[in-house]
Amino acid sequence: MQNCVESVVGMACGRLPSSDGIMDVSLKIAMGQLYSKSDDLAEFIVLAATKELNSVCNYAVQHNDEIKIENEKVLNGMEDGEDEFRNENGPLSDLDKVVYERCRRTSFLYIALCLQLPDQVSELFQIGR
Repeated sequence: MQNCVESVVGMACGRLPSSDGIMDVSLKIAMGQLYSKSDDLAEFIVLAATKELNSVCNYAVQHNDEIKIENEKVLNGMEDGEDEFRNENGPLSDLDKVVYERCRRTSFLYIALCLQLPDQVSELFQIGR
């Protein structure tokens, strides 16, 4: 059963290759169907989501130096005033966009978990350090 839950969570987070529609359905299945069925399934989802969150955090940290270099290249290539209208919190370089997209889905799942289990918010902050 745990492998099944890990697969659904993996699809919801985008770790396992699937279309956007399948990712959305997987998120709904994980949080809307499985989570509410039993305490064991809910625990499996929390464990799998925490594992995914740790994985994408490590991925982002590993690529942080490369992202800084690539973003600096993009900023240096912009003409005066061109960066005035860009989203300062949004991804700049192609590498930044790839890492951002990989982390985004997992964040959505974990935020949904935090709504169900407010205690998970403290876990989220521990992982984010």
